[in-house]
Amino acid sequence: MKISIVVPVYNAEKYLIECIESVLNQTSDNWELILVDDGSTDKSGEICDSFSKQYPERIFSFHKSNEGQFLTRKYGIKKCTGEYIGFLDADDFLDEKFVDVINSTVAEDFLTDIVCFNFARFYKNGFTECLELKKEDFNTVSEIKRLHEKIVTGEITGALWSKVFKSDLLLNVKLNEDTVSNKRFAEDAFHSFSVMFNAKNVKFVEDVLYYYRDNPLGASFGYDERDLDYFNTKYVFYVIEKFLSERYPDDEHLFEKLYAHNFNNAVNHILKYYRNANSKERKKEIIQYDWGSYLLDKTSGFIENNKYVRQSYKKVWKAFCKKKYTEIYIREKFIGW
Repeated sequence: MKISIVVPVYNAEKYLIECIESVLNQTSDNWELILVDDGSTDKSGEICDSFSKQYPERIFSFHKSNEGQFLTRKYGIKKCTGEYIGFLDADDFLDEKFVDVINSTVAEDFLTDIVCFNFARFYKNGFTECLELKKEDFNTVSEIKRLHEKIVTGEITGALWSKVFKSDLLLNVKLNEDTVSNKRFAEDAFHSFSVMFNAKNVKFVEDVLYYYRDNPLGASFGYDERDLDYFNTKYVFYVIEKFLSERYPDDEHLFEKLYAHNFNNAVNHILKYYRNANSKERKKEIIQYDWGSYLLDKTSGFIENNKYVRQSYKKVWKAFCKKKYTEIYIREKFIGW
């Protein structure tokens, strides 16, 4: 069984060689590497072409105009010939046993749609393993519902790179490209969860197979500089809400958890923006912003008596929504949240 590995590449020359070599160093050779240069202006495209020339039967280099990761990954998916497809960001790398573990896991049950695995964050000074998953199979109706609940509560990361998908499953899921056309954050969660909701057989493995770089220049950083709507993941929560409405319309427990997750997520971003503000003007901008835009329409009605909502976050929410400058400044300086 062959695994296709898709790498969206944009101005990643600093780390790209290490990324590609992690695939070349796999202990199994049942793979192909799809490199898609998304209009890079540095030497990334040249690096992709160089490796493709050295390994013409294993590494394939493609070039396109800049459109962002979502459309770049989608472009790469269409070029894959493997039975399963995995994803690798250009500044990260794979464990050498990645292909072996996926192959052996799928070999146990060829009906497997998705394999999810653990990952490690790495910094200049070392690694931190994120052992969030225990070995587990989801293939019965009750098990699949439990999997869906893990998505609802945020127990499963939306990162595409933390999963390997059966090719047919990825290709058959229809996605609204307009929804993510202007997004640069959480677009992979939109993609990932849309696919997972169509899976009938999912496996978790405990192995750490992916190394994620905590890059200060990466998309998930920059609260001190980014537009206040940048980290708005409402569109991802909408996908989840829509699915629950179709599959579990009467399960109030699941909806309660969803709206709590949506609320907690929004307040978490408020605090990160505010704590990273580097001027009074920026803090004022954050307080004046309409944070309700981060919430689903029904979330506000599920905050007050929701046991899954973080109690301290209610105070944060009320202070920012009511523009209580004095309370916010006092808590920042003396009390905390």
